[in-house]
Amino acid sequence: MECLLWIPWFIKRVYLGGVNQRNVFTLALNFCLNFSPIFIWLFMFKNAGVIPTNWRPPIWGSVAYYCDAYIFGDYWHSLDTRLEFVVSLVSSSIIGILFAVVPLFIWYYVYYTKKLRHNLFDETDVLLQYPLNYIGSSQFRPSRMRNVLPFLFLFFTFVMLNFDHLLSSQDPSNFTKFKDLLAWVMYVILHLTGPILTGVYLYVFHIPGTLKCFSFALGLQNIVGLFTHFLLPMAPPWFIHMYGAHDTAHLNYSQPGYAAGLTRVDMHLGTHLNSNGFHLSPIVFGAVPSLHSAMAVQCFFFLLFRSTQTKSVPESIATDAAPVILQKDEDDDYEMDEEQDEEEQGYTNVKVQPNKSIIPFEFEDDDFADDSDSVESKLVSHINSITLQTTNGGDDDLEARATTSDSDSELNTLAVAKILAKQQVLPVHILESKWLYIFHKGLLPKFLGTIFVCLQWWSTQYLDHHFRYDLFVGAVYAVISYILINKYVLQPKVIKPWLITRADPTLDKMKESKTMGMRVFENTKIEWFFDPLA
Repeated sequence: MECLLWIPWFIKRVYLGGVNQRNVFTLALNFCLNFSPIFIWLFMFKNAGVIPTNWRPPIWGSVAYYCDAYIFGDYWHSLDTRLEFVVSLVSSSIIGILFAVVPLFIWYYVYYTKKLRHNLFDETDVLLQYPLNYIGSSQFRPSRMRNVLPFLFLFFTFVMLNFDHLLSSQDPSNFTKFKDLLAWVMYVILHLTGPILTGVYLYVFHIPGTLKCFSFALGLQNIVGLFTHFLLPMAPPWFIHMYGAHDTAHLNYSQPGYAAGLTRVDMHLGTHLNSNGFHLSPIVFGAVPSLHSAMAVQCFFFLLFRSTQTKSVPESIATDAAPVILQKDEDDDYEMDEEQDEEEQGYTNVKVQPNKSIIPFEFEDDDFADDSDSVESKLVSHINSITLQTTNGGDDDLEARATTSDSDSELNTLAVAKILAKQQVLPVHILESKWLYIFHKGLLPKFLGTIFVCLQWWSTQYLDHHFRYDLFVGAVYAVISYILINKYVLQPKVIKPWLITRADPTLDKMKESKTMGMRVFENTKIEWFFDPLA
C-alpha cells in the first residue's frame, strides 16, 4: 500500500521539480531553445542531399586513408610498398611521442614554472572537487597531478585508437556474432541514447544550466563537423577496401551509401534496416570528422570533468579547517558570532580588505537574477563584511593567505568555501558507508564515460565505418567545442552565478541553487545525494 502511495507522490515531485515554479509551456519553450543547436544540426543533415552536385567540391578519395597510415601506423601492412610501411612506422612513433611529451612540458611549465594554483581549464574545480571544510585547512594542497589529465587526452586518444585498431581487423576470422551485435549496440543504439542518458544525468545531478551547455557543445561541434563534410568530403574505409585507394570511377556524389560491417548485423537479425538506412544516407563521403567520435568524446568530457565527489574528510582535518560560523541578523546581513568563536574555538580575527571583491563573478544570466548589478553589489557587500578567522594552533598558512595573498582568486575561493561549508548537510552515517565509495569519488559516471568512448572507437573501426584519423579529428572537434563552451558559457554564466546563489540563499528566488534531484527529494533523507556540494 505504501508503495502505491509513493508512486503519485514521486510523479508529483518530478513534475513540480521539472517546471520549478514555471508552467508547462514555458518548460517546453526552454527545452526547444536549449536544444536548438541539436535541432539545427539534424535539420541540416537531413536536408544535405538537396545541395546541387555542381555546387559541391571534389571528393578527396585517399587523404584519410594515408593520414591514418602515416599518423597512427600501418599495422595491417595495407600500404603498397615496404618503404611506405617503414615511413609510416617512423612517423607514427614520432607523433605518438610528441603527443605525450609536448602536453606534459606545457603542464609542467604552467603549474611548476609559472606556479598556477588553480585548474587551467576549470576555475571552480577546487570548490566542486575538494571537501569544502578541507580547503581552508593548513593541510590542504591542491593536486597538480590531478590537473595533468586534460593534457594527456591526446596521448590517451592516440594509444586507445591504436589498441582498438588491433582488435578490429577486417580479416573474416575476426568477425563473430557477439562482436557484431556488440558493435551494433555501441555504434547505433548507444550513439543515439548515450547523449540522452548523459543529459539526464547532468539534469538530475548537476548545476542547472549544465545540460544546456552540453547541448550547445554537441550542437557546435556537429554543425562545424557537418560543414567540414560539405567542404572537405573524404572517403570512408569501406570505400577504400571495396574499390581501392586510387579508384576514381566510383568517387562521385551518385555513389550510394553502404552499411559495411552492419550488413552482418542485418543477417543476424533477419532484417535490412541498417542496409536500407545507410543506402539512403545524404552524406556518403562525410568521413572526417567522425561525429560518432565527437559525440562520444563530448559525453566523456562532461561525465569525467563535471562529476563531483562527496565532500567528506576525516574529523581531525575538518576540525583543523574550522569553518566559519555565520548568523543572520535583523537586517539580513551575515555577521560572525565573535564571542562564541573566541570562547569555544579560540580564533583570532583576520579582516578582509573592504576594497577587494571576494567573489569577482559577473551576473549575465537572467536565470539567476532579475537585476544583475544590484544582486552582485548586494552579495559583494555581504561577503566583504565577513571576518575570516583562523585558529591559533598552527594555521599560519591560512592566515597568511587571507591577509597577504596577491592572488584574488585564491582569497575568493577561501571565502566562498567557508560560507558553503557552513551550509553543508551530510548525514554522519553516509561518511561511514564504505559501500558508497564509488559514489563518494564520482567513479561510476567517469567509468561509464570512459568505457563508452573506448567501445565507440572500437565499434566504428570494427564495422569499417571510420579510420583512426577520422575518429581523432572528431575528438579534436569535441575538445575545441568543450573548451569554448566551458570557458565562455559554463564557467562564467552557469557555475559561478550558481555558487553565488548558494553562498547567499536570499538570492535563490526560483530554487536555482538546487539540482533537479534535490528539488524532487527536497527535505528528505536522500536530498544530499543529488547535491554537487554534498
